[in-house]
Amino acid sequence: MLKKLLNINGLLTRLSPKDKSMRERLPFWMFIYVMTIIYIALGYYAEGLVKRIAKNKQEVKEKRAAYISLKSQLMQLSKQTRLAKALKDHYTGISESRTPPKKIKALD
Repeated sequence: MLKKLLNINGLLTRLSPKDKSMRERLPFWMFIYVMTIIYIALGYYAEGLVKRIAKNKQEVKEKRAAYISLKSQLMQLSKQTRLAKALKDHYTGISESRTPPKKIKALD
């Protein structure tokens, strides 16, 4: 009995109509069925992909804005006048040099 159930040809014979032309068209209809399932699956996959792309674009915009903001803050903090004021406020004893730097020349 089990061997008879596992026999695909016998299963197709029992499930298909007695008309021979319908049995001959069964592979075509199975192909259409499989292609329809693949089409639906690809539609869902594409929709998910579009959502992920939109989410990633939003993340890139947010990270770019954060980067520009941090870069601007860093440039403000690293200005010479800002550094001199910070050193003066903290009483570190370090002060801004009033003399220009001198070049050191090496003798060949």
